[in-house]
Amino acid sequence: MVLERKNAYEVRLCTGAFKPSELEVVVSETRLTVKARHGDHAWERLVNFSDPVETEKVRAKFDNRILTVVLPKKNKRPRAERK
Repeated sequence: MVLERKNAYEVRLCTGAFKPSELEVVVSETRLTVKARHGDHAWERLVNFSDPVETEKVRAKFDNRILTVVLPKKNKRPRAERK
């Protein structure tokens, strides 16, 4: 599930039987990639964003097989007015 808020995206993923140590989370300005691997079982989810995110401020937590990732949006700089 992806929730878009005014200042951030919140992504919640059910990871099934995978443990936190089996997860790999990769963040770029426009994409979240979550991969999991345990033996022969592999899993991957990609989430693309329309607004860029602050990669240095991303927070993640794992609770009861749910991975929640909060990705703050980059502040948009106001455009200079033309005269």
